[in-house]
Amino acid sequence: MFFTEEAPIASCKAMRLPRGELKEACLRQAPLPEVKQTLTGVHLAISNGSPRLLEQAVKNAKLDRIFSQVITVDEVKTCEPNGGG
Repeated sequence: MFFTEEAPIASCKAMRLPRGELKEACLRQAPLPEVKQTLTGVHLAISNGSPRLLEQAVKNAKLDRIFSQVITVDEVKTCEPNGGG
């Protein structure tokens, strides 16, 4: 899942939905059944999304029972592997 603060707001504006309606719907969205099975054994989630939105989305999708750790670019202060340099 990839979430940013701006993307849902822009989508709501483009579709003329009340601000926040799409974002809330996305955060409540349950994953497809095969997602949990596919992620079994994966304990780390890495995302460039907003920490607050990512935490909420993972929890709402009940993926917090799968991931023991969720890391965002805000924590590591880089978006791409920097090659050690």
